[in-house]
Amino acid sequence: MLPESASVLRVSLEFLQEVTLADPYSLRMLRAFVNLEQLSLTNNKIDAYGIAAFAEAVRAGAMRQLSVLQLDENNICGSAAVKPLAKLFASKLLPALRILSLNRNIIHEGLVDLAKGFREGHASALRALYLYRSGVDDVGVEALCESLAHGALPNLEKLHLEHNQEMGDRAAVAIAGAATTGLLNNLEELHIPGPNRVGNAGCHALAKPISEGRMPKLLHCNVHQTLLVGDDGFSAIMDAARQFGKLEHLTAGRLTRLTSAGGMAAAAFLRSEAAASLISLHLGYNRLGESFEQVVDALATNPPKRMKNLLLYGCQADAGPALVALAKSLQEGSMPELERIELKSNVIPIEVADSIRETFRKRMEGGGGTIIFSLEPMRRPSSPAGAATTAAISVSAPLPVPATAAPSHATFTLQRFILGTANLLGGDWNPYQFAPKPADIADTG
Repeated sequence: MLPESASVLRVSLEFLQEVTLADPYSLRMLRAFVNLEQLSLTNNKIDAYGIAAFAEAVRAGAMRQLSVLQLDENNICGSAAVKPLAKLFASKLLPALRILSLNRNIIHEGLVDLAKGFREGHASALRALYLYRSGVDDVGVEALCESLAHGALPNLEKLHLEHNQEMGDRAAVAIAGAATTGLLNNLEELHIPGPNRVGNAGCHALAKPISEGRMPKLLHCNVHQTLLVGDDGFSAIMDAARQFGKLEHLTAGRLTRLTSAGGMAAAAFLRSEAAASLISLHLGYNRLGESFEQVVDALATNPPKRMKNLLLYGCQADAGPALVALAKSLQEGSMPELERIELKSNVIPIEVADSIRETFRKRMEGGGGTIIFSLEPMRRPSSPAGAATTAAISVSAPLPVPATAAPSHATFTLQRFILGTANLLGGDWNPYQFAPKPADIADTG
């Protein structure tokens, strides 16, 4: 039951712009949120009944200006739970929604219902769809891509399909088909990391529209931990990135079937002009073998000026001379924006560790911001026990904390409202733990 003062509270909520509910029973209050723009219902054990209550509130006229809806880590399972939400899209009752996050809900076949809602209502405002660990399979992704052909999601910028183990090559082919026909012209981020069933065929399918520029705004391609991808599929992605020339973020670590052949394809990409666009590169835990030296040499001789994050850890390889050249290149300022470099679990000469340590020490003293680097070297196979020197380094500078203005007693507009006292699943509550990130939510127009 709402308190007797609810009518006063309801009036106060007319100007509410953001709300976090940590109590599923608070869903009864949603009808009061007329001008709400951001709603987080993360980690509240919300099920089909809770989604139905949310849908009723929207149909009653609430939350028509909602731009961010986070439903992560609930019990939204299957078609029955997703249908009320899908019908809101079909009826165009969420016209301003830009970000929809259903991470860690096993919606499974519910994606087919959601795609139907997108198809009927177009969801033109939606920019980001997060489906991390949501039980999505090939059928659901195919339905989503089919909805694009009927005018759905014309402004989609971010598609996150991480850790959906039942998703395979058919899903990748469907995404590639949508891109080829010009239905993903605004896509900036494509995330399909595993573990999943995407293999070489899926990578080849995706590589074609990327290389042809059919996703002209693509900035981030993530195929991390797609365990069925080998040298053939990885090389196709590398070649596509080289031909496309605009990727800023490439995440392709933990590909357990990769060998030196895949590493040579990565080195060819890094020697090309396309590498100049890179801001982050993740090739960690790839067994690149002898090609690791070629990858490092490419970075030393053709350093990406915009690079901020360089992750080459866990390749368990020796690139001694190339690493020396890379360290010297960094000392000369070849990557002036570099904030993070990780080379641990590789064979690293101590002089390289010393050189990079000194480079970053000077950068820190010069106000270079937060810098993290890890160089923990492996022992060379020929070295006697205890001969290797550990150079594990983790350095970070505190970020400046903006001064907080003194509280004002003048009239103000309430922008954030937190109702409830506990996370029902225990632990620290963090609505941004999985996605979307705070930067995405802040930039909602």
